[in-house]
Amino acid sequence: MVWSGFTTRSTKAQLLTEPSAKTIGKQIKEGNLLIELRLHDKGTRVRNHGTGFRAYEAELPLLFEKVRDLGKET
Repeated sequence: MVWSGFTTRSTKAQLLTEPSAKTIGKQIKEGNLLIELRLHDKGTRVRNHGTGFRAYEAELPLLFEKVRDLGKET
């Protein structure tokens, strides 16, 4: 689709609700959710920037009990 000289891509929207320890644990075991320890070495000290989680966008619905489509792909 082209609009005003810009190329756009189709998108869809989903409302993801009710995460649970069960679904998160399952996705960690299956490798769809990774735990990242964000530590940075400043030479003389280590700074902890917290724990993060990484997941591919396509895998996000697997982390939630309820997935509701809000918009259709065009």
